[in-house]
Amino acid sequence: MSGKNAKVSVTLACSAADFPVSSIQYDLYCGSSPQTLALVQSSTTPAFTHVPFLDTNFNASKPLPQFYYQVRATFVPTGWSGGSTQSVVSNILGPTPTAPGVASLAVQW
Repeated sequence: MSGKNAKVSVTLACSAADFPVSSIQYDLYCGSSPQTLALVQSSTTPAFTHVPFLDTNFNASKPLPQFYYQVRATFVPTGWSGGSTQSVVSNILGPTPTAPGVASLAVQW
């Protein structure tokens, strides 16, 4: 029996900071478990598309692997508390579905 194509594509959007900031960077972490997250993308905009799994010869009788995500925002707040670099992390999102398709995840401040 020949394999099938399988692809997991994840879109993730973060809400923008609701306070004045400068020099903001978003880092996307992904892993097969919450304990194995590793940096996969960095951006100055709060939106990501990531393809953690692509197989052109996948056995359709097996479930697709699941993935977990986390976002770290590093920024310099301006205004009253401005001056030093701050960093915040999102909660861990996941797991992604075990069927082919697109998962959409959202992070808010």
